[in-house]
Amino acid sequence: MEYHYIYYSYEEFGRGYIGCRTCSCLPEEDNYLGSYKDKTFNPTQKIILETFDSVEEALEAESILHNFYEVDKNPHFANRAKQTSTGFYCNKGAG
Repeated sequence: MEYHYIYYSYEEFGRGYIGCRTCSCLPEEDNYLGSYKDKTFNPTQKIILETFDSVEEALEAESILHNFYEVDKNPHFANRAKQTSTGFYCNKGAG
């Protein structure tokens, strides 16, 4: 069985990362913390935000959160691109 979920991984007192994941274990047992590229980001915690029946539903929810928090340009997030319905949008002006 596959599980699809969105999560928030974060550094204690630091930045966070919103991501989507599919795994064969229970989401609570999955140690994955993200596909971030920022080498200065060192997450130690993760919160499962929601689970879904399909990867498409999970990606849609991730996209909504990415847009709401503007993760591609918000310094409180290690994300450098926003999920969209057709892939990732990268804000070239983001640092």
